[in-house]
Amino acid sequence: MFKNKRAQEKFLSGFNVVVWLILAVVIIVGVSLFNNFSTDARISESRALNQKIIDCIIEDTGELIENFNETFSIYETCGIREDLFEKEFVLGARIELFSSEEEKPDITLHFGSTEMIFLCDLTGEAKPDNCFSEIAFVNDKKENRAYQIKVLTASNHNGKEITGSEEFREGGSR
Repeated sequence: MFKNKRAQEKFLSGFNVVVWLILAVVIIVGVSLFNNFSTDARISESRALNQKIIDCIIEDTGELIENFNETFSIYETCGIREDLFEKEFVLGARIELFSSEEEKPDITLHFGSTEMIFLCDLTGEAKPDNCFSEIAFVNDKKENRAYQIKVLTASNHNGKEITGSEEFREGGSR
């Protein structure tokens, strides 16, 4: 029935060339858009750091930890890597402890980049968007007093450098 019939092979007809070109353009545009997309995780990183510090200095009962004083270190107590603050200067933090009746802080502690923290104190359009501040109220069980704690954090990671929770921990484990 199909005697003497031969199929012809057409690898690149005009229609196939157009389809392959459209597919190549879509792949090139998709890859270039993906590679040019930068993630700004600075505010998220500031929030995560802020929450980690607050969770460290305030006990589950809502009381201030016992060893919070002028020599307090977030590196030793909270398990946060010191090199991110003191060597790379990509993070900054300030912790202030206020008595309920005073306007000046009783204790002020600075960690990392003080320049970033200074910029976070600015107001209006000059204030960068990589700052996060939170206020918490705690009780001191030793002195039976109420305190206000203000934690201000800033991050200067740009682009695709996202600090995960593992990078905050010393050695990657708790």
